Amino acid sequence: VSTGFARGEADKDLGGLPVRVISTNASSALELALEDGMLGAEMSAEELAIEVNSPFLSTDGRIESILIAGEMPLIVDTRDHPFRVALGLRELRVGQALWAMAGAPGLAADTLTFAVDLQGNGRWLVPLDMIDQTNEPPLDLTSVVLNELTVRFGDAALTGDGQFDLAPGSFAMDGPPDGTGLFAFELRGGERLLERLSQTPLLPADQAFLVRAMLGALGRSVGEDHLASDVS
Repeated sequence: VSTGFARGEADKDLGGLPVRVISTNASSALELALEDGMLGAEMSAEELAIEVNSPFLSTDGRIESILIAGEMPLIVDTRDHPFRVALGLRELRVGQALWAMAGAPGLAADTLTFAVDLQGNGRWLVPLDMIDQTNEPPLDLTSVVLNELTVRFGDAALTGDGQFDLAPGSFAMDGPPDGTGLFAFELRGGERLLERLSQTPLLPADQAFLVRAMLGALGRSVGEDHLASDVS
């Protein structure tokens, strides 16, 4: 199911004060698939805009795109089946008025992107309607793949990908699962972002110090304002 341009308006009451919300999007789509014991779903929208007007605040925001997707088996089987969850919010821009209220008007030109796409292969060990009735692990995975991890604000970006293959049955056992693989992560522009945030009320100096220490412990420097970290 897909639609073109859509517009919505709503009047709310917030503590006795009227709030009017206007939202639009250029297009949206919803897909559902049920086949061979597998359920797949995907919802997306493009070029969303929201406008909030009230006596105490008038602001707006825009999002280039939103994606929510998932796939999983619905039955217990001896064979592995694909699992997937994907979330994406790209190029979110918040209005100047909201940043000014937070004491950080200099960040109004920056956009936020968050995207994660995680998939795996595995099987249910118990029927879905009995998961809450057993103490046994309900799921066994034999592989986990991080297709994408992107967290970007302004010119700072955390990215990651990788794959981990698990020995059959180890995911459902107590203790760390047995397997091999590697997840690789990179952070670019993190120090510049910390410096900008520390000049606003959003990040006190002591918290900025703790974040720098944590990043230094978890990552290794591979260039100017460029950290890398591998998890295996």
